[in-house]
Amino acid sequence: TQQHGRAVIYVLWASWCPPCRAELPVLNALQTELLAADIDLILVNQGEDPATAQAWLHAQQIDLPSWYDTTGAFALSFQAHDLPSTIFVDANGMVDLVYRGPVTREIIETIRDSWLRQRGAP
Repeated sequence: TQQHGRAVIYVLWASWCPPCRAELPVLNALQTELLAADIDLILVNQGEDPATAQAWLHAQQIDLPSWYDTTGAFALSFQAHDLPSTIFVDANGMVDLVYRGPVTREIIETIRDSWLRQRGAP
């Protein structure tokens, strides 16, 4: 569920996915910047037992909000079949981009800056 007026970045991942494991520390480091820009970052684990996913996140000191898509329905609704995939939803609730593959700080910052320009922020 999306809060009105806030953009959301959904990151589809699994603990067994090496590119997912590599990108999560980068995303964790961006969390404060994104929240300050009214952008929520939510991890959506794909197909794993929630306890397994939570244990992995805890061991890696990843402190991001997490959802658990045990059936794959969330990913399917965005036609995001690859891991990792990142779904960018703007503040109006419109899907801006479904990015397949590991996302970088530069990609996140480019989308964030675009959204801030759309809102008229400096």
